Amino acid sequence: MEERVRELDWVTEIRLDARAAPPGKVQRVMMFAGFASSPEVLRDLGTAMHERLPATVLMHGLPRHSGDEGQFLRSRSWHYWREAETLFLDFWKEEKRPVALVGYSTGANVVLTIAARHPSKVAGIVLLSPYLRARSRTTRAASYGVAGLYYLGLPMAAAGCFGLILSRYLRGSCSGRRSLALAAGSFLGIGAAARALSATTLSLGEAPTLVRGGEEVKAPHFERVSLVGGSTLVPFQLLTRWIARKTTVPVTYVFGGKDSVVDVENGVLVARKTPRADLVVLSNAQHRVVVEPRIGDIVYEAILKGFHEVASRQREFADVDVAAGDPQPAGAAAGI
Repeated sequence: MEERVRELDWVTEIRLDARAAPPGKVQRVMMFAGFASSPEVLRDLGTAMHERLPATVLMHGLPRHSGDEGQFLRSRSWHYWREAETLFLDFWKEEKRPVALVGYSTGANVVLTIAARHPSKVAGIVLLSPYLRARSRTTRAASYGVAGLYYLGLPMAAAGCFGLILSRYLRGSCSGRRSLALAAGSFLGIGAAARALSATTLSLGEAPTLVRGGEEVKAPHFERVSLVGGSTLVPFQLLTRWIARKTTVPVTYVFGGKDSVVDVENGVLVARKTPRADLVVLSNAQHRVVVEPRIGDIVYEAILKGFHEVASRQREFADVDVAAGDPQPAGAAAGI
C-alpha cells in the first residue's frame, strides 16, 4: 500500500530573529505567502536570507489564512492587503527601520500595495510570480462575471424589484398585501441566489510538496476556495497592475517562463513599464519559483540593492507615507 505523504500543521507566521552585534546592523525582511497557502512554502528562502544577510525574517501567510477553512472561505481580497498592512506596520515599529518586502504570488500583490502607501518604510520589494493577471482567459471572464453578478447584479435586481413594486402600489394597480407578498418573494429569491453563489466552492488542486529533513511532506494548503471570494482576486489584480506602474521603491520581478497560473507576458510588460525595476524570467520554471535553485541568489542581491539605496530614498519620500487609518486607494471602497 502506498504510504501517504505527511501534511505539515498550519502556522500563521514563521519568525527567525538574527543575533548579531551591533543589532543595528541586522537587516529586517518580511515575506508574504500566496493565496490559500501558508508561510511554510517560504521557509527555505527565508532561512537562507536570515543566514546570509544576516536578517530578522518574518514569513507570514496572507491574513485569514490560519487553517480555519470557514474563515478562509469568507475572506475577500480587500481583507488581505488592509490586514497585511497592519502586520507590516507592527513589524516596522519594532525598530522603525526600513524593511525589505518579499511576496509570492498573491502575496506579491499585497507587497505592492504596502510599498505604495509606505515608501519610506520599505527598503525594496521582490515580487515572485506576482499574480498580476490570470493566464486563463476563462478564469478572468468568469471572475469578472461572478463578482459583477454578486456585488452589482443582485443588488441592482433587488433595487429594481422594489422600485417596480412600489410604482405599481402607488398607481393603485397592486394592493398593499399583494405588494408585500411580491416584495418578500423577490427578496427571498435574490437572497437565495446570493447564498447559493457564496456557498459554491471550487477546487484548488493538490498541496505543494516540500522537503523537510530529507522527507517529502505536504505544505498546509486549502483544497477549495469560495467562488465569490476567488472572483474578487481579479479586480484586485487590476488595482495592483495600476499600482505597479507607479512604484517608487526598488523592485525586482521574478517570473517562471512556464508558469501556468500567471500571465507572464502581461507581467513582463508591466515590469518594463515600472521605473527602476529589475526583471528576471527563469525560462524553465513553473509558478513556484520559490523552490528554484537560483532564487536565493536573486532575492539576496535584490534585497542588498534595496538597502543600499534606502538612505537617499528616505530623504526623498519621508513625508509621503499614508497612515493606516487614512482613506483607501481608489477602488478600495468599491470592494477591489
